[in-house]
Amino acid sequence: MITRRFPALARLLRDEGGTLTIEFLLWLPLLCFWLVASVAFFQAYKSRNDALNTAHALSDIMSRKVEVTEGFFDELYALQARLLPQAPRGTHLRVSSIQYVGDDDQYRVLWSRAVGGGEPLPQQEITGPMLPVMAWAPLSTAYCMACHPVVSNDSPLQ
Repeated sequence: MITRRFPALARLLRDEGGTLTIEFLLWLPLLCFWLVASVAFFQAYKSRNDALNTAHALSDIMSRKVEVTEGFFDELYALQARLLPQAPRGTHLRVSSIQYVGDDDQYRVLWSRAVGGGEPLPQQEITGPMLPVMAWAPLSTAYCMACHPVVSNDSPLQ
């Protein structure tokens, strides 16, 4: 009855043109959010992966040294800065030598140095959850000697 009195309203109700535009406008915010979230997630994952690869490279370099000096830590810090150019300000580097004592079934800090404003690892008893999973297992004496460089006499790290 109302459609007979208002033929323009009847035409409007029957017309299906423009429904695709309305659907697009409803989905557009979700698609934009999906795109921005994907880029943000990728950047976060890439930053984490870059930091992990840098840590592996620096620890590999450190494990091959027989003697280390204070200047060597500055060089490692400079290398870290080159490998992580997008790192935020205040990023620091801490290198610690940790030994497993099998008789006491505990870990102890032999020495620790921090460069770039960080704090060295305190001389305390270290529990397993504080260490990465790969470092939990007791190490053999030969492997420990390779992982814990001897400190040079000109720059003692005691």
